[in-house]
Amino acid sequence: GDLTLRAGQIYPPSAVSFTLIAADYTAAGVTKTGSITIAGSGTRALPLSAGGELNLYASTITQGGTLRAPVGAINVGWDGTGTAPQDLIANKNVPVARQVTLGTGSVTSVSAIDPITGNVTTIPYGTNLNGTAWIDPTSTDITVGGAPEKTVRVSGQTVT
Repeated sequence: GDLTLRAGQIYPPSAVSFTLIAADYTAAGVTKTGSITIAGSGTRALPLSAGGELNLYASTITQGGTLRAPVGAINVGWDGTGTAPQDLIANKNVPVARQVTLGTGSVTSVSAIDPITGNVTTIPYGTNLNGTAWIDPTSTDITVGGAPEKTVRVSGQTVT
């Protein structure tokens, strides 16, 4: 199908993996490619969300808005190499991204810098139960390892 999202910014909740998949489909005997289009709508302050993962998978992806996952991960498309990400609802591989377009002025960011003030934002993440252990929102002790790794991956057969 086709998904179009228009928002000031799109982001996952803290420590949550949020995945959008637009699968290819057949209508009246004709195979149609699934698409995801992200459109912007103004500027927003950095969300108080951390360690989340935002995934977008479709044959055609047009990123013209703002995707954020502060101190987290963003995956836009899969180019067909390596292990395929799974569509957990349909129980099959996600579609290969034939075309990924990053539009002029679009933002794809895992930074904790507020886009309005330019200042680093302190984002609450987990708890400190006894002053010596840092427990993340999934109840994992991250005292030694720290917060999640920040990553942005954009993959497709053609990326422009």
